[in-house]
Order: sequence, then C-alpha cells, then structure tokens
Amino acid sequence: MTSGDAPVRDPSGGAAGRRGGAVIVVAAVILAGGLLGGLWVLSQGVAARSGDGITVSGSAALPAVADTVEWTLSTSAQAATTGEAAAQVTANLAVLDGYLRDGGIPAAEISDSGLTTSPVYGSDGPTGRVEASASLRVRSSDVATIARLNAGIGDLLIRSGDLALSNGGPQYSVSTLGELRPQVQRAAVEDARARAEIMVGAVGGRLGPPQAMSTGSVQVTARDSVEGEYGSYDLSTIEKSVRAVVSVTFAVE
Repeated sequence: MTSGDAPVRDPSGGAAGRRGGAVIVVAAVILAGGLLGGLWVLSQGVAARSGDGITVSGSAALPAVADTVEWTLSTSAQAATTGEAAAQVTANLAVLDGYLRDGGIPAAEISDSGLTTSPVYGSDGPTGRVEASASLRVRSSDVATIARLNAGIGDLLIRSGDLALSNGGPQYSVSTLGELRPQVQRAAVEDARARAEIMVGAVGGRLGPPQAMSTGSVQVTARDSVEGEYGSYDLSTIEKSVRAVVSVTFAVE
C-alpha cells in the first residue's frame, strides 16, 4: 500500500464487533430475566407465608387500687445571713411535720432531706443574700390519709401565712404489679385468640395453633383512661387500670 492509498478495513473485524455486541445484549437480557424471576419467586414465598397465618392484636385491662404512696413537701427561705435563712426553713419544717403528724402520719414514715444553703444571684451577680431549702418525704401505705392531707394543704397555707411550700403532689403506686402483670397478659392473649377466631370464621376458615407472639410493656394508667404509650405508669391517681397489649400470629387451616 502506497502513501496515497486509502486504508483497507478488515471485514472480519466488523463482524466480530457485531457478534460481541450481540453477546452483551443477550447476557443483559438473561441477567434481567434472572433477577425478575428471583423477585417473583421471593414475592410468591412471602405471599404464601402471609396466607398461612393471621396476626392479631389483643388487649386487656384489670382494675387496680394504689396501696403505696410517696409525698414530698419542700420549703425554702431567703435571708441576709445563712443562720436567718436556716432558722426560717427549720421553722417551716416544724409546721409541715406537725401537719403530717396531727393528720395521722406516724413519725417513722416521715424523713427529712436535710437543710441546704446557697448564695442568691441576681442579674449583676451575688446579691449578698442566702437561700436555704429542705424537704419532708412521706412513704406510707395509708393512701386515703395522704390523699386527705394533700387536699387540705391549702388550708395549712392560709393558716401559716408566709409558709413557702412546693408540693408536687402524692405519687400513688401499686405494689402488686408483679402479680397482676401475668394475669393481664394472659387476658390479652385470650382476647387476641377470640378476635382471630371471629375473623377467620367469617371467611370459613379454622384457626390453628399460635406461631409467634410479642408483647409490649405492661402499662399502669388512670382508671377509664385512653391507652397510653408502652411503658407508661400513672402516679397521680389512686384508682388505676393495669393494661397489656400483645400481638399473636396464628396458623390458619
């Protein structure tokens, strides 16, 4: 070939390129078909497993009455000196202690947190005054008496004049929760089975044995309240409901 001649293309090279492209296309089609087939098989398996059972939620609630109560009453005072602030708080504690004992609370059920003091700060720094604080904590099984004393705390404040008091309210709890928990969970499972039997029976099926089960935390809520989030524990009321929610998967025959 001379320098002026045009290059001659090898026809076999063009055919090989076309064959290579065809192979790539065929391989891509096979791969896509395999993926689609695998997904179809997987979806059929999931559908079959879903068709073999039914998952139902069940719930139950049992009434309960609080039999233990904790109540904290805090007081504070500010003065020019630590001694004056401490003396005022000590006097306030004596008033609160007298109110509790006169109301029927034994001394053994009343504990003192101890007195603490700290400087008082304002927007420009220390004010030169001191604040003292302390609290009385009551732990009792006499729920009715604590509830009565809490209701009458307003009268105490009126009689005492300048008594500085912080009252978070009694916290009522159920000491028998360990005994109630399995009872309410059992009732919730029975409720789930009853619901599942109704649903399966409505379409002419028959309920089989349970396959899986899960449960959340047992809740303690105010009586006749709407169910709260898992793990809730109402401490503000005496009459309560102990609630449980379960999820059970049953076989369908």
